[in-house]
Amino acid sequence: MKKILLSLIAALMVVFTYGQKVDAKEVPAPATVAFAKEYPAVKNNSWSKQGENYATEYSSNKVKYMVTYDIHGYTVESQNGVDQKALPQTAVDYVRKSYPNKDISEVAKVTMADKSVYYKVWVDDQVVSFDKNGSMITIEKH
Repeated sequence: MKKILLSLIAALMVVFTYGQKVDAKEVPAPATVAFAKEYPAVKNNSWSKQGENYATEYSSNKVKYMVTYDIHGYTVESQNGVDQKALPQTAVDYVRKSYPNKDISEVAKVTMADKSVYYKVWVDDQVVSFDKNGSMITIEKH
């Protein structure tokens, strides 16, 4: 019973960490208007609430995208899937050394509102973040 309860708590933490799905009608108008203005061709997007912000996800040409807005419609960050070859070599070396015999399952380039860039790498059951030069920033359980 204790294991079931701990598993349920862990699952809820994942939901709250990665966002709760919400209907577009629940998203503040400034965020939906900003998205429609910036990406007028995108129609099949889904929304989630992430803390005080709202993120929308969509795919185009087999690439995943996510854009996060604050309640006023200002972009907080945008992410897009990239090929592993886009990672700085020091990041690739870190993953190979720290996770031997594990494959990278996904890589995302994250651009913040101030135009700074970092990378997220999904490997094993973790998300490892690297700055634009390939230095490890954080490791999160996925």
